Amino acid sequence: MNTAGIVDGEFPDMAPEYFPDDELPSTLEPVLRYLFADCAPEILGMVDTFNQWCDAHPGLPAGTPIQSDPDVFAFVYARV
Repeated sequence: MNTAGIVDGEFPDMAPEYFPDDELPSTLEPVLRYLFADCAPEILGMVDTFNQWCDAHPGLPAGTPIQSDPDVFAFVYARV
């Protein structure tokens, strides 16, 4: 994920590089600020709901699929 060997089809002639000291470009900061102001409450709510669900089902082994109705087949990615 953090390797500079990323191939970008849009800019094949550009050498991959990162900003020094892991800095963010100043033009990205307002975008991230907006994104987190808009999405953070929903993400925090989902995390809180997930944690409550896990607390209510302490005996489930790791890797158990998460679904509200165990009698209904659901193709899910989330796992405990």
